[in-house]
Amino acid sequence: LELSDVDSLLQKIVKNGIKLLDGNAGVIFTYDLKKEMLVWNTGIGPLEFEDFEIKRAQQFCDKVWNAERIIVESNYTGCKVVDAGEAEKQAIIGAPLFLKGEMFGVVCTCRCGNNANFTGNDIELYERFTALAAVTLKNAKFYEKAKKEIIKRKQAEKIKTVLFEISDAAGKHGSLKEMLAQIHSYV
Repeated sequence: LELSDVDSLLQKIVKNGIKLLDGNAGVIFTYDLKKEMLVWNTGIGPLEFEDFEIKRAQQFCDKVWNAERIIVESNYTGCKVVDAGEAEKQAIIGAPLFLKGEMFGVVCTCRCGNNANFTGNDIELYERFTALAAVTLKNAKFYEKAKKEIIKRKQAEKIKTVLFEISDAAGKHGSLKEMLAQIHSYV
């Protein structure tokens, strides 16, 4: 996994959250500053992510976002499990993603079946996991931004070099025709 591949990283966070809690499905929503709302990033699991399920997941994630803390619902009805029909019992845990006091998203894991409830240990483990996931995600975004900046600087350095060589050529060649030939050799 390259750190710059944020979509892949989001999927890995959801997959690892599911694996950590023996869940069946998971989602991540992040806050979009332009839209001023949480937006769907990725969902993983044996679910049919139709508009209804996405809206239900967003309602739960909005609840977590507004509370700014982990929330567990033991009688959740938003997961539609494809490979097992309608599950007898469903529970969902959602945690805000914070870094340096700034909340930027919500990650959730759904568990279906007779042992769907989340324990105190599950909640504590998920809290630690999401704290680490937040740091990892922010670092990946920082890395991606730094990588783009390096590319811009390299392009600027190339332009500077070409302009210097053109300027140098202008001093050596007296005619406009000779100078244009030198410019075309660089382009």
